[in-house]
Amino acid sequence: MPLIRPRMLGFKRSHIECPQDICAHPCPDSTQQQHLLSDLQKMVVTALVLFKLGYYNALYINMQQRLLNKLHVLLNAVVRMLLGIPKYLSASQALVQLHWHLIRKHIDFKALCIALKAMYDSGPEYLKRNFTWYIPSRMLRSSSAYNLVIATFKRSHWGSRSFVHCTAKLYHHRALSI
Repeated sequence: MPLIRPRMLGFKRSHIECPQDICAHPCPDSTQQQHLLSDLQKMVVTALVLFKLGYYNALYINMQQRLLNKLHVLLNAVVRMLLGIPKYLSASQALVQLHWHLIRKHIDFKALCIALKAMYDSGPEYLKRNFTWYIPSRMLRSSSAYNLVIATFKRSHWGSRSFVHCTAKLYHHRALSI
């Protein structure tokens, strides 16, 4: 089953720019497949794809939407191949059936998990030093909200793309929506 090429194991520009190169057959038609994948092959493909998408979450966290769309095309192609869905049918229900998240939600979830582990002493020390709890100087209605300090930077172009800044904003917005 030569589905994943060895080149996928390293992070290169082609991993984002050309996700179709990662799979040998990006959108196979179910009429072209003579057999369905076995359960073991499905588990291996699922593990490889989700590992690859989850491994670079710190890099994906503030990525442009057009690049995320390319990763989403890759995810849809893998779902279609696993379940034998024709090329022109929606893969949304199949994502739900496999219990997979959309790319943006998966990246946000993993980034928030890393941040929470770092804040509660089960993550790396270098991340824990970068996250600080927001403690207001006076009594506010939001005093019990446990928000994070959102860092400010002189150069907003690069500073706003940092993992710590984006994760603190995500944490703050998720806390407001709950």
